Amino acid sequence: MKYSLINSKENALVKQIVKLTTDTSHRSESLLSVVFGLHLIEESLKFNRLTTVIILDTMVHKYETLLKNINKNSQKISIYIANKDILNKINILDGMCDIVGVINVSYCDNHNNILKDDCIILENIQDPGNLGVILRTVSAAGIHHIGLSTGCVDAYHPKVLRASQGLQFTLNIYQNLDINQFISNYTGQIIATTTKADNLLYNIDFKHKTALVFGNEGYGITHAILSQIQSQVQIPIADSVESLNLATAVAISTFELARQRLKY
Repeated sequence: MKYSLINSKENALVKQIVKLTTDTSHRSESLLSVVFGLHLIEESLKFNRLTTVIILDTMVHKYETLLKNINKNSQKISIYIANKDILNKINILDGMCDIVGVINVSYCDNHNNILKDDCIILENIQDPGNLGVILRTVSAAGIHHIGLSTGCVDAYHPKVLRASQGLQFTLNIYQNLDINQFISNYTGQIIATTTKADNLLYNIDFKHKTALVFGNEGYGITHAILSQIQSQVQIPIADSVESLNLATAVAISTFELARQRLKY
């Protein structure tokens, strides 16, 4: 297996990776992002997204199986070895990471495709961890189309990838979705979740094509969007609790849809 050595923090690849971890525009323009840890690198390899791997120089032996699998892959994947200081410069996680990958990312360019099936619409979601958990939850509930408004955190932010464990690779993600246009064109039922609705989530018949709309972690769906959606529901919670965590609300809603479809 052929390796290349990175021996400087000023290396062009190191600078590019640092920029990919911090700059949403750069990720969007280059259609690249960064993954940390063995599981995400293996998932990236499985879905032919992996382009580059950097391994801590003292840990090459740990990844012998991975390297053999990379060698068998038909895609050209570059392998680099670097010291601890360089890996620390790249790393954005709380703890040490001894393997990092660069991946190709993919968004759905044809926004008309999200109109054809069940979907989740997210407006102004800010927290990468929240979005990652939401992507994982939605996938588990059997929904494959995710629309993100312009104000949302990037679905391929490294921390979103970390929280979702790479489920982006199995989903249809529509970045910068025009929610107003979506509402005008969607032929199924559109359900907005809000704490102020009179109707309850469990009164909705989810056996029909459905779009579930969720808003920002702090202030919910904006009035401009909410005013266009006739079907508004709340998730019943105890009087002592003001609201649910966004990812929890998504989980409850999507699994109620799944429950009705599967007749549990």
